Amino acid sequence: MSIANNGMTKLALNGYKDDAIKILQTQISMLSDIESDILSKEEESKNYDSKSEGILTPETCKEFKQVLKGEVHKLQNFDVVLAVVGTMKAGKSTTINAIVGREILPNRNRPMTSLPTLICHNKEQTTPKLNFNSQPINKFLVEVKSALRVCSIENPSPEIVELIEFIQEGFSFSDTYNGETDIFDFLQRLNDLVRLATTINSIADNELLKFPYDSYQNIDALPMIEVAFRLQDDFETNGRFMLLDTAGPNESGHKELLGLLREQLKRSSAVMLVLDYTQLNSEAEESIKNEIEAIPTIQKSRLFALVNKFDQESANADDAETTKKHIFNNLLKDKIDLEHIYPISARDAYLANRMESYLLENKNKPDYKEGTWIEDFAKQVLGKRAEQKYEKMDAEDISEELRALIDDSRMSEPLTDVIVNMQKNAPYIAIQSALAGASDVFEKLHNFFNIRGHFAEKEKMTNEEIVELEKTIKSLEKQINESEVLSENMKKTFSDIKQKAKKEMKKKEETTKIMPIIEIRLNDMFGIESKKIKKEVGKIDETINKTLLQKFFNHEESDERKLKLAELDKAKELAKSSKYALVFSTKSDLNAFQKSVEAMTSDLIKEVVNVYSSILDESIEDTQKITTELYRKCNQLLNNLQDEFNREGLKELKIESIDSRIKQNQNGVLENLNLNVSYKKISETRNESGITSGIKRKFGGWFGKSWGTYQVDIETYTINKRDMNDRIKVTIKEKIIVPLGKEIESTLSELLDKNITSINKFNETIKDVVQEMNNAIIQEKMPDLEEKKQYKEKIVKLQNSSQQTEENWENLSDKFAVEKVDTRLKSDIAA
Repeated sequence: MSIANNGMTKLALNGYKDDAIKILQTQISMLSDIESDILSKEEESKNYDSKSEGILTPETCKEFKQVLKGEVHKLQNFDVVLAVVGTMKAGKSTTINAIVGREILPNRNRPMTSLPTLICHNKEQTTPKLNFNSQPINKFLVEVKSALRVCSIENPSPEIVELIEFIQEGFSFSDTYNGETDIFDFLQRLNDLVRLATTINSIADNELLKFPYDSYQNIDALPMIEVAFRLQDDFETNGRFMLLDTAGPNESGHKELLGLLREQLKRSSAVMLVLDYTQLNSEAEESIKNEIEAIPTIQKSRLFALVNKFDQESANADDAETTKKHIFNNLLKDKIDLEHIYPISARDAYLANRMESYLLENKNKPDYKEGTWIEDFAKQVLGKRAEQKYEKMDAEDISEELRALIDDSRMSEPLTDVIVNMQKNAPYIAIQSALAGASDVFEKLHNFFNIRGHFAEKEKMTNEEIVELEKTIKSLEKQINESEVLSENMKKTFSDIKQKAKKEMKKKEETTKIMPIIEIRLNDMFGIESKKIKKEVGKIDETINKTLLQKFFNHEESDERKLKLAELDKAKELAKSSKYALVFSTKSDLNAFQKSVEAMTSDLIKEVVNVYSSILDESIEDTQKITTELYRKCNQLLNNLQDEFNREGLKELKIESIDSRIKQNQNGVLENLNLNVSYKKISETRNESGITSGIKRKFGGWFGKSWGTYQVDIETYTINKRDMNDRIKVTIKEKIIVPLGKEIESTLSELLDKNITSINKFNETIKDVVQEMNNAIIQEKMPDLEEKKQYKEKIVKLQNSSQQTEENWENLSDKFAVEKVDTRLKSDIAA
C-alpha cells in the first residue's frame, strides 16, 4: 500500500507548492523578457530572407508560457488531471460515467467531444454543475448566423434543425448549467454546432467558419463539470482530482482539434486510453493501431489502458491475462507497463453504480421502465424474462445482484489503483507534474543562455575571431546537411531491407514445408493410435466372447451376462477408430492424446520461430550496417561541435545523443489448440441375441419385466484427423507465421522510425545550437555600442536569474523524484 503524498504533510506540500509556483512564474517572466527585449528586436532587424530560428523563437516562447501558466493554474488547487482518450466506439463516455458513478456525459452513436471537458470531483456537489467561458462561442454563433443567410442546409437532422432555430432566434450559450439534463443539452448542442460549421464550410467550399479552438488552449478555459464522484474510499484531500474528456484521435476532421488534443495530453498529469475488446484480433485492429499512433507519446508511468466491453468475452476469446499481454506486446508495445492494462466492462460498472446510488437514496428499488437504464440493468443481471424476475425481487435481492455485477465489471481494480490513488496523492502528483512540465523549458533556457551568455561576457570580439567562428559555423552547417542527405538515403536502403525480409519469409515458408510436415506427422500419430486402440479392443473382444461362451454352458447369472454384453458393445464403439478418426472411451485418454498433439505442434512452432528469428537477426544486422555511416557522421559532427565549444570556453550544453539501442523481439508463445471433439453418449436398452432371449422377452412383456434385455451406457470422444489437420494448420498460420511476419516488419519499421527520429532530433538540436551561435554573432556585429551594451547586460542578468532558478528546480525535483535532463554534451553515439 502506497503512502499518501509520499509521507509529506499538508504544511510541507503547501510550502513546496509555493516554491514550485515561484519557479514557474520566474520562467514565465524570463520568457517574456527574452521574447520582447531580445528576440522580437532581432526579428525586426533581420531582413525576410535571413530570418531563421534558433533555440528559442517568439512563437516557442509564447507556447512555453502557455504551458507554464497551465501548470501554475493546476498548482493553485493541487489539481491532478487524468485525460481520457478513446478509440472509435470504445465506450469512452460510458467509462467516464462508470468512474464518476452516474451518467454525467451523454452517449451517442457518433463522436460527442467537440471541446475537451473537465469533470472535477467535488464531494459537496451532489447536483452536477458546469461552468464555461461562453464568450468566444457566442461570438462564433453570430458568424454562423450570418453564414446561414447565404448557405442552405439540405436534409438536416432534427438536432441540426433545432440548433439552426436556436441560432436564428438569437439565443446564446450561458456560462453556467445545473443538472444532468441542462448539461446534456449544452454538450450536445456544442457538438452539433461543430457539425453544422463543418457542413457550412463544405457547402461554401472554403473555411468560411473557424471554430474558436484557440480560445480554449488553456486548461482553465475549458468547460468544467463539478460533481461528487461515487468513490469507495472517499476522504479529505488537499487537492482536486479531475477527468479530462478529450476528443479521440479520429473524432473530428479538424486539425485544430487534434492539435488541442496533443496540447491537453502533454499538460495532463496522466492519460487513460479506452480500447474496444471486441475489436482486438480482428481486421479492425489495424485501424485501432493507427488511431493509437496518432496520439502523442506519453511517458510509460503516466499511461493506463482500459480494455472495455470485456463482458462480451466468448468461450473461444482471449482471457484477461492473454488480452493484457496482447495489448502490451502489440497495440501499445513499448508504450505502457503491463500492470497498467485493465480489462473491464464499463457498462456493467455504470449500471451497478447507478442502481446502488438509487437504492441508497430511495431505500427501495426503482420501477421497471422500458427504454431506461433500469431495463438495461435488469436484462444484464437477470437475462431472459428480466421484467418478470425483476418485479419479484426486493431491494436486498437487487443489492446482491449489483454487487455481483460490480465484481463482473472488473472496475474495482483500476478505480483503486488509478483513480483513488491519484485523488489521494493529488498534491504530490500536481507538484511532480508541474516540475516535469518545466523540464523542457529549462533545457532550452540552459542552452540559450550558455551560448548568448558566453558571448555577452566577452567585452568585444575581434573581426578575426568573428570571421573564424563564422567559418566553423559554415563547416558545421555543411556537415548537418550531409547527415540529412544520408538520413534520406537510409530510408530508401531500409525499404530494400524490408522487401528482402519479406521475400526471405516467403521462401522459408516454402522450403521448410511446415504444412506438409503437419499432415505427415498427424498420419503417423493417428495410425499408431488407431492400431493401439484396435489391439486393445481385440483383446477385450476375445476375452469377453470367451467368457460369455463359458458362462453360457455354466448357466451364468443373468446380471453378470448383461454387464459383459454392455462391455462388448463399448468395445465395438472403440473399434470404429481408424487412420481418419480416433474414438476414445474416457476424457483422460482423449487428454493424453491431445497433449501429444500439442507437443508435436510446439516442436513445429519452435522450428518456425527459429527460422523467422534468424530472418529478423539478419535484417537487423543489415540495418546496423547502413546506420553505421550515419552514426559515424553524427559522432563526427558532435565531436567537432564539442571541440569548438571547448575552444571557445563554452559551458556544457544539454544535447541528447542518439539512442541506437535495437530491440529484438522473438515470439515463441504456443497458443493452446482448441480441438474439435465430437462427444456421443449412448444410453439405451438392447436385446440379447438368441432364441432363448426372445422367449425371455415375450414372458417378460407379460409380467412387466426386462427379461432378455440389457442396459448400455457408453460415452465416446471422437477426433477427426482432417479437422485436426486443418485446425493445426490454421493455428500455426494465423497465430504464429502471420504474427511473426508482422512482428518482423513491425520491428524493422520501428527500428527505422526510432533511428530516423533520433537522428532528426539530434540534427534539429545541433541546428538550433549553431543558429543560436549565428544569432549571437549578429548581436556582436551591432554598430550601436550603447544598444549592444544594454543587450549584454540584459543577457547576463537573465542568465544569472536562470541559473539560480534552475538550481532551485533541481533541488525541488530531487524531493519529488522528477527525472532531470542529462546536462552533459554527449559524444558516445554507437551504431
